[in-house]
Amino acid sequence: WWDEPRAGNVIPIPRWVACQSAGAVTEPVTLFVDVAIDRSQSVVAVCGAADNDVPQIELAAVQPGTDWVTDWVTERLERLQVLAVGARSSGPVASLLPELREACDDADVPFHKVGSGEFSGMCGGLYDAVMAGQVKHLGDERLTKALVGARKHQVLDAWQWERTRVDTDAAPLVAVTGAHALFLQRRKDLAYDALNNIW
Repeated sequence: WWDEPRAGNVIPIPRWVACQSAGAVTEPVTLFVDVAIDRSQSVVAVCGAADNDVPQIELAAVQPGTDWVTDWVTERLERLQVLAVGARSSGPVASLLPELREACDDADVPFHKVGSGEFSGMCGGLYDAVMAGQVKHLGDERLTKALVGARKHQVLDAWQWERTRVDTDAAPLVAVTGAHALFLQRRKDLAYDALNNIW
């Protein structure tokens, strides 16, 4: 049903579909956590490199409630090469921030709390990447459904994903947006560190 033309999609659906890939994410990766506005479910997204080193975003876990999230993240921190874990600094996910930070500290992995202004930039970054074909995804129906129903929430001269005045919760979009941005930033930091090590 999302193949039907719709006016006003935040990201044009044909552009989104064109970014679909059958490839697999490779390590290292970033993780980003979000919680639905009604707290009915939590989402963890992952971003890593795929074909031609293009970032690929995926919904790694979508499960009811919130009590499973920290254990799930901790397990991945133990067995995967994780560059960073992130979450919004406010909103439904805020209740999980202390335990997520503790898990990251124990694993010596950076934990990044994302404020409103920074998240607006992340939303713009994902939009630009889709429009330029510089991001991949698996065509997950849960993510596409969220995108079809998505609306912009204007924040001064920028925008974020609307959380309340939509029929479908934006948590999947919030999570992949954050994972994508964190991956780009951490990959850039790693490249900078490697360059400095040369000298």
